[in-house]
Amino acid sequence: MNNMKNVLFVLLVVGIVFMMGCSSPDVVEEVSDNIEEIPEETNDVSESSVVRSFSASTVSVGSNLVVTLTKTLDASQTSLLVEENVPVGWTIVDADTGTVAGNTIRWAELTGAASGTYTYIVTAADSEAWTGQYAINGQEPVDIGGLTTIEII
Repeated sequence: MNNMKNVLFVLLVVGIVFMMGCSSPDVVEEVSDNIEEIPEETNDVSESSVVRSFSASTVSVGSNLVVTLTKTLDASQTSLLVEENVPVGWTIVDADTGTVAGNTIRWAELTGAASGTYTYIVTAADSEAWTGQYAINGQEPVDIGGLTTIEII
């Protein structure tokens, strides 16, 4: 995209030069050589994150566990989609503001997304691995950071 902007700019300058009656290739080359790179617009999400944490470091089968997803966004990031996959066999007790489908909880903030937390409660089973992803401003999904396993006692 960035190269396309540069090409269009050069064509615009060449057109103006020709309209002014100056068709010297040296002028066109000089203008082309002096064009600075136009920075490509980006929705950089490198400083943004969604990180998982647990209310305890161990849990016994049948006990409840509070899981918190902490979202860190900057002001330019206005939409956020999060999909959290609870381990198979675990029961989702309370998804707070999320939508539950099987063992998946989804949050969708299509406008006005801001830093904060999502919290949900699950009842432990004997499996222990979490997975999940999030996408900011329509970018490619990224894995949720933080803890992915908990010790079952």
